[in-house]
Amino acid sequence: MSFGIKITDSSSNELLITPNILTIFESGRASTPTSGSSGSTYGNSIALGNTYAEENVGVLANSFVINIDLLLYNLSYDGWQFHSWFVNDNFSYYTRNESTGILTTFTPNTTSATYYDGLLSVFPVAFWDKKSASSFTSIDIFSATSHLVYDQSSSSFVDVYSVGSQGVENIDYTIYTSNYKG
Repeated sequence: MSFGIKITDSSSNELLITPNILTIFESGRASTPTSGSSGSTYGNSIALGNTYAEENVGVLANSFVINIDLLLYNLSYDGWQFHSWFVNDNFSYYTRNESTGILTTFTPNTTSATYYDGLLSVFPVAFWDKKSASSFTSIDIFSATSHLVYDQSSSSFVDVYSVGSQGVENIDYTIYTSNYKG
C-alpha cells in the first residue's frame, strides 16, 4: 500500500508524491519567551538528544496567538481624508541578523507625524532559526510579529520584529526526522 498525493495528467500518466518524514520527534504548542533583549538571540529551543545533519531533520512552525499595536494618523486636507499606519513607539522592536540570530534594538522615528516611520505590512512569523549551522543538537524556533517599516533615517524598508507579549505568544510546532540512519 502506498501513501501520498497522486497526480494524474490527461494522458493517465501518474506521479505519487510521498512525504519524506520517518519519525515525528516532538510536536505541541509552546509559550514563547515573554520578551527579547538586544544583543542576544530569541526563541524556543528544543533539545534533540542526538546530532542531526540539516537534511535529516525538519520543522513545521506556526504562530498561534499574536499581538499587534499600531498607530493610525489621520490628515484632512482640502476636503480629503488621508490615513497612514505607523509602528507604536510604546513597543520594543528588533532587527535580526539572519546568520547569527542576534537581535538589535530598533527605535522607530516618532519626532512628528510627518517623520514617523511608516508601516507597509504586519504579519506573524515562526521558523526554524538555523543561524547558518548545518548540524543540530537542538532546534531553535524563532517567532515574532514582523513589521515591514519604512525607516526614515536610512530611507529604506526594514523588517523589524516585536516578540513575546508584544509579538507572538504561542507557537504550534512539529519536529520530524527524515532519511536518518542513526
